[in-house]
Amino acid sequence: MSEVESLERISEYVTECPYCKKELVIPVYRVKPETLKQFRERTRKRLKKLEVEDPRKRESHV
Repeated sequence: MSEVESLERISEYVTECPYCKKELVIPVYRVKPETLKQFRERTRKRLKKLEVEDPRKRESHV
């Protein structure tokens, strides 16, 4: 799934450009929930691969 397919367009935000005073239409997207789940799993795998130490588990040096 490409990044564009994983986004769902939900609305538009219409505003005015502060410089040229033209109307700007900004599309508003939300990430589809199943994509978020896949992203979390990928991130978890990547962190495992790097074996990143959780800073909360580290003993304090104070």
